[in-house]
Amino acid sequence: EGSRPYMAPEQWNKEPLSSKTDVFALGVILCELFTNGYHPVGIKLGDYWPKPIGENSKKWTGTKPWKIWIKKEDKLDKSVLTQIPSDIKDLISRMLSTSISQRPSIEEVLEEILSITNSLCPESYNQINFQINYHNQKAHNKPLKEYWSYLFSRWNKFEEKFASGI
Repeated sequence: EGSRPYMAPEQWNKEPLSSKTDVFALGVILCELFTNGYHPVGIKLGDYWPKPIGENSKKWTGTKPWKIWIKKEDKLDKSVLTQIPSDIKDLISRMLSTSISQRPSIEEVLEEILSITNSLCPESYNQINFQINYHNQKAHNKPLKEYWSYLFSRWNKFEEKFASGI
């Protein structure tokens, strides 16, 4: 399951999920970022879902309209197309592909966003790239016990107390 507006076709169809499922949801979010909150279906999502504001239609609170939308090959409504630069629109369209194999990987999404950023503002690209590299260097695969012993001990106590209910 998931939040209906962000669910990929494979979630609706109860099929196996992958990182490309997350790419689909990220495509919806990217559309919302570039359109001031408009979902690819053409509605300002916060005005209709999860609970309609004022006199707005309750249509989007059910599953039927989402199931209809998810089956469309072209998921970007005409009303949102005009608000998104063409290179970003192309990326979002691929991210929202019904076919899992047609969606880019998360690495390809990052690479394309960085490339677009670099073409628009090299300084922003340099700052973003620095942050990514910095955090990648700080990431590690050490066990929690080795790098944060206090949190590890608290987690163990939590598990002891609540393990039977988990």
